[in-house]
Amino acid sequence: MKTVIALLLLACFGYSKEILLGVGYSLPPYVIEKTNSGMELQIVREALATEGFTVKPVYIPAARLRYSLADSSATAVMTVNEQSGITGFYSQSHIYYQNVVMSRSAMKLRITKISDLGRYSIVAWQDAKLYMGEEYAAMAKLNKRYSELAQQEGQVAMLMAGRTDLIVIDKNIFAYYSRQSTLPVKAVPTRTHELFPRSYYNVCFINKNARDAFNRGLAKLKKSGRYDAITAEYLGAPLK
Repeated sequence: MKTVIALLLLACFGYSKEILLGVGYSLPPYVIEKTNSGMELQIVREALATEGFTVKPVYIPAARLRYSLADSSATAVMTVNEQSGITGFYSQSHIYYQNVVMSRSAMKLRITKISDLGRYSIVAWQDAKLYMGEEYAAMAKLNKRYSELAQQEGQVAMLMAGRTDLIVIDKNIFAYYSRQSTLPVKAVPTRTHELFPRSYYNVCFINKNARDAFNRGLAKLKKSGRYDAITAEYLGAPLK
């Protein structure tokens, strides 16, 4: 109770220039825990730096992020949105995630709807069928050549090597891993099939002034071209 009161007083009367940023565990290229880096983390860090803030990442299991502002383990959290059930001050959207279907260009596939996927072998990310909607789950259940893999670099390698027809993966995760020199197979031309919508995300702050500062910093990054430079560093081209 004392912690909650202290945070409320902080939100009302002042704020620290150090942000304890609750971050989910490593998910390249968005977050690379080993080096305290990543496309999304760098965007948040630099946006706040333009307003005089420093960021200290606090790595928290994704399931605990929603509680981290209330229990004072963080003063801001990413990657969240207003459907996350977190009470605080939400920033403007700073990043989006988007699941896509990837195929090898040489296959010349035409995939326009989820039901088309049932004809092909597929490797998706772990637990995709639990989060991608009822139609997708039904397809996965009926498709005997559907599987899921925890290691997303492995998904990319399987596609490049011809060990699966399709993969379902976040488009930016695919762009990142397909450029890695550690990929065990040679990259081949691929085609992107955009069947699923983008999901836009925000940073949620305990303090309104810090949130407003982040919004100003984010606008500066975008206007200066720095936002595009950060994303191009990880993806090979600016995030569009």
